[in-house]
Amino acid sequence: MPSKAKRYDLVVPKNVAKAIKGLPMGERERLFAAISALEADPRPRGCMKLRLRELGEYRLRAGDFRIFYDVDDSERKVEILAIKRREGAYKA
Repeated sequence: MPSKAKRYDLVVPKNVAKAIKGLPMGERERLFAAISALEADPRPRGCMKLRLRELGEYRLRAGDFRIFYDVDDSERKVEILAIKRREGAYKA
């Protein structure tokens, strides 16, 4: 029987957690599910590696939101850097 791969640890800064808490329940649940899934697979289908890393190394879409995050494979860690609505995600 194959062994399970070690999951990645999630790091969610207080400011990101606070932003999620302020959202309506449906949006909060969608974001929570997308972020939780990163523990098992930090590069899921549909994620995009960003060329300009101002917001993070990767971007994942979750409904009207974009999740920006970095992955550290050596420490098996995923750090959520920002969560932004799609319409304001790429504006300075």
